[in-house]
Amino acid sequence: DFSEAESVVVDSYGNIVVAGTTGLENQAFVVAMYNQTGILDPGFGLNGIVEINFNKNSVDRAHSLIIENDGKIIVAGETTNEYTTFGLVRLIGK
Repeated sequence: DFSEAESVVVDSYGNIVVAGTTGLENQAFVVAMYNQTGILDPGFGLNGIVEINFNKNSVDRAHSLIIENDGKIIVAGETTNEYTTFGLVRLIGK
């Protein structure tokens, strides 16, 4: 499989949050959270990883992320199906 990180942020607890792209043909946004020792945080998403597909056959590529003061994660990138458009996701819970 294919995975690529494009943005890394350390949150207020010292967790490392990474956003990027995963998949070959049907690429998706991917966000991973690692604890302070570099181990995937099992309390985040599915075993430390959240994968976001905007459409069934789209190519979705995350390029950047920020963490808001309340801990919510915002990921921005692009989504391509017939046209390339802006993709934006806000993750609201751990």
